[in-house]
Amino acid sequence: MVLATDSNKLVILDSSIDRKWDGFFHYAQQSDAKTIVIRMNVPKAILRKRLERRDKDMGNRNNLDTFIEQFNDCKKHVTADLELTTDYTYKTVLRQLQSNV
Repeated sequence: MVLATDSNKLVILDSSIDRKWDGFFHYAQQSDAKTIVIRMNVPKAILRKRLERRDKDMGNRNNLDTFIEQFNDCKKHVTADLELTTDYTYKTVLRQLQSNV
């Protein structure tokens, strides 16, 4: 696992964490790594456009609905330390993270 070899103990995960969040957080705790969850809340229409540009298959309505369902299910189990909308700036994100650390 990355945490075992990374001296900074920094790992960035995308929405795929929804499938293995419990194991990851348990391992991070055992490795004495701080976890910070940043959740991006993007309207479905914007998400669809972004996914269509990135991956033609993800633009499929059924795939997008499944993706959103998994994302919403993850929200029930994993509390975000910081929630962003589409109008965030990196400066404000860093400031908010620094105040949470």
